[in-house]
Amino acid sequence: FNDQYRDALIKGGMNAATAKGWVNTNAATSQTELDKIKGGIRGFTDFGNGTRIADPNKTVNYVTCHDNYTLYDRMGAAGVTGYFDKQSTAMLANSVILTSQGTTFILAGEEFLRTKGGDENSYQSSYKVNELDYSLKITYSKMFENYKKLIALKTTVDGLQYSTTQECASIQVTFNGSNQIVYEIKDTKANRTYKIIHNNGYKPETLPTMDLRGYTLYLDTRLTGTSSIELSQQTQFSAYQTVIVYKDN
Repeated sequence: FNDQYRDALIKGGMNAATAKGWVNTNAATSQTELDKIKGGIRGFTDFGNGTRIADPNKTVNYVTCHDNYTLYDRMGAAGVTGYFDKQSTAMLANSVILTSQGTTFILAGEEFLRTKGGDENSYQSSYKVNELDYSLKITYSKMFENYKKLIALKTTVDGLQYSTTQECASIQVTFNGSNQIVYEIKDTKANRTYKIIHNNGYKPETLPTMDLRGYTLYLDTRLTGTSSIELSQQTQFSAYQTVIVYKDN
C-alpha cells in the first residue's frame, strides 16, 4: 500500500488529524511531497526512506481504507470548513488516485460521500456508524456520476494500466506552481490522448489558463453549478477541480 502517496495527498495514518496534504493545503507544497505525488501517479511506491518500488504491479494507491476516517470526515478533521469544500476536497483526492497507475483501492461508500460522523477508528462502533446508506447516491448524484466515469476510464483505457517501469516512467507529470498537476495518458484502442488536470485550493487565483481548443470534455468534477468548464484558448479552472479532456490522434 502506497502510504507515502496517501500522505502527500491528504495525510493520514500516524499524522495528526489536523495535518494537510496537497489536496487540502493552504500553503505551497514542498518539492519532496510533489515528488511523492509524481511517483504515485506513475504507479511507484515510495517508502519515505530513500527506497522505492518502481513497479505498478506491486503498487496499491489509496487515500482511505476501513481503518481511520472516511474522506469527508478526514477533510473536516484537517480543518476544511464548509460543506461544499469538504465534498470537493474528498472528490479531488480520489480523482487523483483513480487516474494513477497501479491498483486503485477505494473505501466503500466514498463514491456517495460516506461519513462515520467523525469516528476515526470504528472497528468496534455500532452498525449505525458503519452502515452504507445507499440513498446518498441520489443525494450526491453528481459525485456518484463522477466516480462512475473515473472508474470507467481506469478500467477501460490501457494508458492507465501500464505494467512496466519503463512505461510508467515515460509519463510526463507537470506541476504549474504547486497547485496544478497536468499529465497525459494514451488510449491506443481508441487512438485517443487524454489530458488530465488536477487543481487544489491553494491560491486558486493563480491557476494558469490553458489552451484546450480542439479537445472534447470527458469529465469536470466540480460539484456545484449546472454547466461544465468551457474549453477555449484560455480555459479557466476552479479550486478543487479535476478536468479530463481528450483529443483523437
